[in-house]
Amino acid sequence: MKITDILNAVAAKLAAGFPDWPVQIEQLDQGFTRPSLLCELLTVRRRRLNIVIDESDIYLTITIREKQNPNRKGSMMLTLDHQQQVMELFRLEILPVGGRMLPVKASEGGQGEGESYVDLMVTLREPVGFDPDAGLPMIDEVKTHAEVSR
Repeated sequence: MKITDILNAVAAKLAAGFPDWPVQIEQLDQGFTRPSLLCELLTVRRRRLNIVIDESDIYLTITIREKQNPNRKGSMMLTLDHQQQVMELFRLEILPVGGRMLPVKASEGGQGEGESYVDLMVTLREPVGFDPDAGLPMIDEVKTHAEVSR
């Protein structure tokens, strides 16, 4: 599974929750309209769980861009309502991606001037392959406790 698959799944969930809003991934188009949503990848932290599985935490942020008045101010109440609506989309803490259900955690970020954001962390566990014979040539000799103490 690719990170782009996860970004597209988040964007699809946002588009379903906000059908009249444009949803963009990674960068705003020049001349974007408001209201709109922007989904961006922040970072990926990968670690080896065991000899067979890698686990990656994929951190994303969703920016909610409200309509603004001529002074570039937006409604704080409307922004908070939409922020809560985005949080509700991920309430079940699962994200369907390519036939799999990935764990997802959402947390509310800041808001101001008609914009707010929600942070997401999606966890992906994937097999990395396992070949038990690949390590055997690296082992010259295995000594038992009795052999070491002689």
